[in-house]
Amino acid sequence: MENKNDMFLVKVRAKVELVNCSSNNKKINIGDKVIFQDHDEKKYGIVISLQPLIEKNTSLPIIIDTSSMHSIDDLSNIADYEKEVLEFCKERAKNYKLDMDFLKSECSLDMSKVTVYFMANTRIDFRELVKDVNNMLKGRSKLELWQINSREKAFILGGLGVCGREICCRLIGKFPDSVSIRSVKDQGLEINPSKITGPCGKLMCCLTYEHTQYIEMAENFPKEGTKVSVNGKTGTVKANNIIKNTITIEFNDSITVELNREELLISDNQSI
Repeated sequence: MENKNDMFLVKVRAKVELVNCSSNNKKINIGDKVIFQDHDEKKYGIVISLQPLIEKNTSLPIIIDTSSMHSIDDLSNIADYEKEVLEFCKERAKNYKLDMDFLKSECSLDMSKVTVYFMANTRIDFRELVKDVNNMLKGRSKLELWQINSREKAFILGGLGVCGREICCRLIGKFPDSVSIRSVKDQGLEINPSKITGPCGKLMCCLTYEHTQYIEMAENFPKEGTKVSVNGKTGTVKANNIIKNTITIEFNDSITVELNREELLISDNQSI
């Protein structure tokens, strides 16, 4: 599928970063590996969408090359170098008995900088490891170690959500400020960890997307426990289904029914 617009979305290597780019009049397709100029730095990424982020950059990075035009040998050398650094970090961490989970390494196009991503449950003193890695690099590259969290790990490794689609952080490029169990309760979802947590082990980002709408719609429903009147019979609200626009009522004779919201009147004769 070829992009007919001048803007598209690029995932920047392993980094937790998605950017809008301008095609610079080049033919760009999903899956293309591209090189673009972002301020003073050349970056390398993969086109994951022909539609830009909703939040558009004020100044778009410009595509200056694609992998089809870039030397395959150069890209292969970079990949080999990244693998070498990553394996060396793992070996030295094991030697020093450091509890570090190394996930991926990333080298700049000119190989002047190599970034290694890792996870750790506690604060780690890795100064000796850094010395060893710098000795191995022999001044070829500047070393950076980035400690990441579980959400960032999921972004780097990728995966599918329970919906069957690629996880949201890979598609949207940012994480919500916070996701709370309140979002689950307000949407009437079952508090089942297997259904409400993502591959990162945290509450799914998508729980925040419609939360505001649920809150607004809930204002038109009676709270659970409210007394309501239906055809002269008084009952108690047991549950609301905002999507179906229905309310479950339990009457005094223990009969429970699910009715459309418009059919009900609060016991003081005010419309719901």
